[in-house]
Amino acid sequence: MLRQDFHPGGDLRTQIERWGSLSNDYSRFYAAELVDGIEGLHAGGVIHRNLKPEHILIDRDGHIVICGLGKSKELRRSLAQPITTGVSSTGIAPDRIDGSEGLTVSPQPESTGPETTNTLCGTAEYFAPEVIKGLPYSYEIDWWSLGTILYEMLTGIVSTSLRFYL
Repeated sequence: MLRQDFHPGGDLRTQIERWGSLSNDYSRFYAAELVDGIEGLHAGGVIHRNLKPEHILIDRDGHIVICGLGKSKELRRSLAQPITTGVSSTGIAPDRIDGSEGLTVSPQPESTGPETTNTLCGTAEYFAPEVIKGLPYSYEIDWWSLGTILYEMLTGIVSTSLRFYL
């Protein structure tokens, strides 16, 4: 059975439309939490591929929860060294916790999946250039989406609004 938690803060897109541009402090806070969540996904070998404000929920305490993983993909990870991240508010479970320094995720055996993909999927307004060009891509496309989301938080212009300005 599919379980979906209730997050009374709604999604980030609705909040941006309601509030207009977010303050630098709110934008910085949400961006930092997104960095933690993205790092947690990537540490688990998962690329989101459809990160957008509608897939960022705000819980009752004002923290973010990343959802919308329907287009995500598991990629093979390098076993070279452990990946260290900050403590994630997205509920991604660590393999072990080392003090207050954040999460240290022990590398798991490589998945059987590829190191890159080139599937055209996601939401066009948040596509990284590699996706648009049909080139192989990896985890970096989630960072491109984060930059686009940060721009929207700071300007108050959400993706559908951008279409009218271009």
